[in-house]
Amino acid sequence: MQTQTRQYTAALKACCFLVGLGVAFESQAEWFESTGYAVIDDGDIAKARHAAIKDAVRQALIFSGASVSSVQTIADGVLSQRSSKN
Repeated sequence: MQTQTRQYTAALKACCFLVGLGVAFESQAEWFESTGYAVIDDGDIAKARHAAIKDAVRQALIFSGASVSSVQTIADGVLSQRSSKN
């Protein structure tokens, strides 16, 4: 009987701990929809789809208030390097 009581006590403590975690770490989520665009070069639809998804994510981040920065390097009139940070 004493072993069974200890098991119930341990289970009750575990439940209280998990409920406490749920209260302590509340989270909030919002749903955003966005549309991304990309050009299809040489019939490469997969690459264009990937670029459009990336553009859509960037647009959703901007709409939600996140900051996005971009650095582009141009050499002899040609874009040689491009990077963005969210």
